[in-house]
Amino acid sequence: MRISRLDNFSSLPPPSQPDIAENNTRDVLQCPKTARHFPAFKSLLLPTKTKNVSNKHICKNNITLMNLLLQKFNKIQTCTLMGLSSNTLIHMTSNKNSLKGILKNSFRPCYCVETLELKNHPSKFSAAYPMVCFCDIPLSEMKTHLFKYGHYGIGLRKEWGKEKQLNPVLYFDKNSVLLNDFYSRFVEIAKDEDKYGEIGVSFMQIFSFSKNYEGKNSKLEVENHRYSDEREWRFVPSKEELGDCPPYIPIRDFRSDEEKFMRKLKTKNISLNFTIKDVKYIIVSKDDEIEEILALLDETFTDKKDANSLQTLKTRIITTEQILTDI
Repeated sequence: MRISRLDNFSSLPPPSQPDIAENNTRDVLQCPKTARHFPAFKSLLLPTKTKNVSNKHICKNNITLMNLLLQKFNKIQTCTLMGLSSNTLIHMTSNKNSLKGILKNSFRPCYCVETLELKNHPSKFSAAYPMVCFCDIPLSEMKTHLFKYGHYGIGLRKEWGKEKQLNPVLYFDKNSVLLNDFYSRFVEIAKDEDKYGEIGVSFMQIFSFSKNYEGKNSKLEVENHRYSDEREWRFVPSKEELGDCPPYIPIRDFRSDEEKFMRKLKTKNISLNFTIKDVKYIIVSKDDEIEEILALLDETFTDKKDANSLQTLKTRIITTEQILTDI
């Protein structure tokens, strides 16, 4: 949410108009920027009735103080309020070698099993899709996520993600009319081979970005895990990138030969690339691992044009301990 410049406060009413000044004061104090940065002004600027002093007299005497406050506001072109999501897309992993592989070779998609539970369909809908997963949770809210998905990670600009056609996951409650009707329509089309074709593939593309709002998480051994709290974004390769690799695999087929499907996808060399300028920070588990990552950065990013960005990134390596205790 953005708050436009407060042009209507560029000039103050003269002291002879305390009623107008009082109204303008109240308008300024409604701005969240004031509430956050100038709380002390509230008691001074909002006049209250007393036995001996009138509201107008108090307001008139505080015109100078209010002028100082408004001068602050007139310097503000826009002010951005902190939202529930971050401007960074974070990929977490439980393995230090996986993080090092990402820094050296960028992201590589792999098949992940996703299950949708639907009220009107007794059997759950499960399939494996090729993807790379991220979240846009602010670092200050990452504590629970670290315990779920690992103590190593890399954060990249959200604009980079948009340029690479990442998309937020679509969260559906299992009772959702939209989800159940959508799936029913998919089942009807799947029964007719003549109709399925491109339409069926389009349905599956949407499913590859879909998840239950909450449900069982076998990995965490939680019966009613709220997935929407993860604020997930995904990269799913296009049909052209996948070639003869399937864009989705029914769960029974995938479980029967998981390694074969993974190997075949790896041969496609699909890469979700980034530059050093796209990286906002790197997360490691412990302090004594920072030197190892610094050395890897020196080996990997050798272009002199990236020298300044490399030095900046070296100062942005943080540990999970810092996140858990200091952020």
